[in-house]
Amino acid sequence: MKYAFLSDDEKKELIEIINMLLREYERNDEEREDDCRCYRLPYRDEEFDVYVSEEEKNKVIVLSINLMEELKSLANSDYTKEGLKQLLSQVNGEPSAIKSTLLMESIQTPNIKALVAEAAETVRVGGAYLMFVARPEIAQLLFVTLYGMIDKFDDEFMYDGSTFLIVRGILNMHKYRVEED
Repeated sequence: MKYAFLSDDEKKELIEIINMLLREYERNDEEREDDCRCYRLPYRDEEFDVYVSEEEKNKVIVLSINLMEELKSLANSDYTKEGLKQLLSQVNGEPSAIKSTLLMESIQTPNIKALVAEAAETVRVGGAYLMFVARPEIAQLLFVTLYGMIDKFDDEFMYDGSTFLIVRGILNMHKYRVEED
């Protein structure tokens, strides 16, 4: 099945939905000079705080939508659920974290890699932290998202939820430990 790409109007609607979801997690307990807002977001089995400006937040949302569209493009190509299941079993059977990351990154096109690099720059992450912590986490996130969505890109609820998951994954690259209230 070939999936249609989002129209400009659908992208605008999704941006509004993601912004609405993020507002639920906004925390403005403290004034900051840099105009960054704090969001306390759930991701995997934890919560984290992240401080981003309105411009950074909006860019992360657009990058997340673009990443979802790139994953959809992969679903429209030769990737299948069965092929991804075989790759997943290779990843799970690999004792080396570096090799398993490389296996998960094997799905990434040059466009996806460029979007991930832009996302890291947007949330001010680089160097060794990007290489050894953030990059493997994003590789896993994108792989798992494609695996879960490969035959569901036409499910609007799943699509929106997966896009929000990618937003949180990108913001998680520059997380702060949650301080007890």
